[in-house]
Amino acid sequence: MTSQEARAYLHYLMTLCFRKEEAFAPLALKFVKDHDLDRLDLSPEEQVNLFMALAEAYGDEPKRYPQKLECLRKAEAVLSNWTSVVR
Repeated sequence: MTSQEARAYLHYLMTLCFRKEEAFAPLALKFVKDHDLDRLDLSPEEQVNLFMALAEAYGDEPKRYPQKLECLRKAEAVLSNWTSVVR
C-alpha cells in the first residue's frame, strides 16, 4: 500500500467513524494491525486521530477496556514521539 492509498483509506475509515457505522471498528483495527503507520507516512495527527476514534468505537463494556487502553497507549506513544521530535 502506498502512502497515498493509505491516506485515502484513512479518510474512508474516518468517514465511517463520523457516521457511527458499525464497520468502522473492525476495519480500523485490521488496518492498524496489518500496517506500519509510520512507514505509510501517515502524520502523527492522523495516527492519533485514528487511535482515538478506535478507542471511542469500542463499547463501554469491561471486556472491551483492554482494547481501549491499548489504543490510548498507542496514541500516547505517537504523541510522545512527536513532541520529542518537535522539541
